[in-house]
Amino acid sequence: MTTYEIREIESKRLRDFLETLSTTEHRFFVADTIEKCGHNMSKKTFYNWKYGLCRIPLFAKKIIEELAGREIFIWTPEFQ
Repeated sequence: MTTYEIREIESKRLRDFLETLSTTEHRFFVADTIEKCGHNMSKKTFYNWKYGLCRIPLFAKKIIEELAGREIFIWTPEFQ
């Protein structure tokens, strides 16, 4: 599987989760994710992940799932 295909799948799964949130929950989820990922991360980076412009790093996937309280991403070696 190519990096492009993995990016598309990961971003689709993230978008599917975010669609289940209200507007307010979405805003707080993005802010919490950025805060937990570190101060070097910007909102732009989160939206790059959301729209598949770059891959979501492994540490960020773990943070996103921790904040979501459920599994969102595929955890096979091919996706890591």
